[in-house]
Amino acid sequence: MAWIAIVPPSPRHPYEHYQVRYQDGTHQRSAGIFPTLRRAEAERRALERDGRQPVPHSTEPDPAKARILVGEYVTSKWWPAWKDQHPASEYGTRKKVEKRILPPFGDIPLGELDPSTIGKWKAAMVAEGLTARTVNTYLSLLGTILNAAVDDDYLARSPLLRKSGAGRTAATRNQPVPRREVWLLREQLDRLVEAIDPRYRALGRVWPDGHPSARSAARRSPLPPGS
Repeated sequence: MAWIAIVPPSPRHPYEHYQVRYQDGTHQRSAGIFPTLRRAEAERRALERDGRQPVPHSTEPDPAKARILVGEYVTSKWWPAWKDQHPASEYGTRKKVEKRILPPFGDIPLGELDPSTIGKWKAAMVAEGLTARTVNTYLSLLGTILNAAVDDDYLARSPLLRKSGAGRTAATRNQPVPRREVWLLREQLDRLVEAIDPRYRALGRVWPDGHPSARSAARRSPLPPGS
């Protein structure tokens, strides 16, 4: 039998964690401590399904790593690995990191970065007048960095995420992006139909001019040059 016990927040770990425990004869043992309930539940189900004897382990990162400054992690660990895999976007990403990520977060230890701090950063960009798409681009970039820190065992979980791991916290969610309606003339729709994947051309041919589905397709498929 296996079950989940909640590990309450502490000064060292400010978020709830979830310990998977199991019965070993007359003793209770731990199969690991997990940062999200979803991961703990998956481990508990695996134990009961397989009937295996787990090897005790912990998913907690090294506390010394969590004390490393965000700026140090980004410049010495994340950026060297990331830029080699994304040469086409290296320049633009470096400028974004230097302009919006390092100034507010560079001197904060990774383990002390929390949703409230990130939410204030997001709110400041909104107040500055940045478009919703631009704000969301910076949120996504920060999320990429923090997810890498989790994978590198510098963090147990990304501070962008809710404790359950199901989506972002309210303070760190993307800004809503207004939808733009596109109305097509008949000849534009004909050119669009020729440009999209052949599997969907039949749908395009039965749409009346200006049908919402046609406008939706226009948002997903750019018109050919010269249109």
